[in-house]
Amino acid sequence: MRLTFVYNAKSDVFSKMFDAAHKIIHPNSYGCSLCTLTHGDFGEKKEWKDFLKDADIEFDFIYKDEYESKEQFPIMLKNNEMLLSAKEIDSFRSVDEFIEYLISLEE
Repeated sequence: MRLTFVYNAKSDVFSKMFDAAHKIIHPNSYGCSLCTLTHGDFGEKKEWKDFLKDADIEFDFIYKDEYESKEQFPIMLKNNEMLLSAKEIDSFRSVDEFIEYLISLEE
């Protein structure tokens, strides 16, 4: 199984720096719930890194400017088919809850 995560962020260096500052200064208005779930202020959350290392899933991580779609971002694809919309990703309240959902996909 291959899961593709499309972040609601752009891939250029300036955008990454702006997003990092935005998450720290105004976290409640930051526009990528997937980033918020999986990353802290200074990189990937430990639980997320551990999950990625141990999971029996192939992962791709891309930015919205690298993926052509009319969907609102972020989104998650399973084998190139829509699995989770932005609204569904927004519903996860913690990285642990998100990881539990992803583990259930492996079963």
